[in-house]
Amino acid sequence: GDQVSGAAGGRAEIQIDAAHYLRVGPDTELRLADLENGHYQVQISHGSIAWRVLRDSQAQAEIDTPLVGVHPGAQSMVRVEVDQDGSSHITVRRGGAEVSTQKGSEQLTANNTMDVRGDVNDPEFQVVAAAGRDDFDNWSDQRDNYLLKAQSQRYVTEDVHGVEDLDSYGRWD
Repeated sequence: GDQVSGAAGGRAEIQIDAAHYLRVGPDTELRLADLENGHYQVQISHGSIAWRVLRDSQAQAEIDTPLVGVHPGAQSMVRVEVDQDGSSHITVRRGGAEVSTQKGSEQLTANNTMDVRGDVNDPEFQVVAAAGRDDFDNWSDQRDNYLLKAQSQRYVTEDVHGVEDLDSYGRWD
């Protein structure tokens, strides 16, 4: 039930578990609706987020916008942007995602964007090639590279979150 807001020019990363990372972009408002029992649900009212499934996981994630529900696939990077009018833009940078509306669901593959506009009961969507990368995408990639190179998971169980940040302060023995 917690709410998270990203300030102008700000960004943040929330580690949900050993596999799932939620990255919050500038001028973003979201609600952490459910983070229990292997089911993670966030609701974004406006702004940009990136959901990264970095490792294999049995947990299920759902990102809700005013118009659609987005379910990131295995080892995926999904960016979700919501405009002030509720229009949603779902971009898959890696892997895949399922995008659900009241009319049904559609698979979205890497390097594609789904633009969704209209009314929640009758949304219109269009799939186009993904737009070029921006600073938020580049920052997210840098975080992925850092996390994937971290040595800490060899020495600490995956139940301990955030240990990757210790790697830059020394070495593990």
